[in-house]
Amino acid sequence: MKYAVACLLVCAVLVLLKFLEGSPIRSWKAVILTAIPLSFSVCLYLSWAFPAPPPQPRAEKIAANKAELERTFRRIAGANYAKIDGPLIYLNFAEDKPLSEFKNIARWTGGAAAHFMQMYNTNRVAVFVTVNGRNRLALVYDTQTGVVDETAF
Repeated sequence: MKYAVACLLVCAVLVLLKFLEGSPIRSWKAVILTAIPLSFSVCLYLSWAFPAPPPQPRAEKIAANKAELERTFRRIAGANYAKIDGPLIYLNFAEDKPLSEFKNIARWTGGAAAHFMQMYNTNRVAVFVTVNGRNRLALVYDTQTGVVDETAF
């Protein structure tokens, strides 16, 4: 995008110079023949002066995704604690909810977290849901088959 903007600015300046009295650029041919190498030079400078950022290493991407998922899990209604520790996800809620709602939340968090847990060479993610520190639900989610094991307390 920055290259297109640079080329448009160069062309705009040259067109403006064409219509000014006493300018060395007097024809459309001069505008085009000057715009091409000048735009190329400006784009070359921009690519040299402002290179693309290097790609993040996989471990840094996973850490960033993990932190973002923890923040997202904390935004779940009633959740006051969320932590991802390897393939384990811990969620704590301040108030009790129906078990079906906890199951839906555990499936959703397990599925979302399983995407980047592949670095642990496992397709399984375990979700532990507690209410004020008391165990309420333990769920094992597999990316291939879905819910593998589910235990309600």
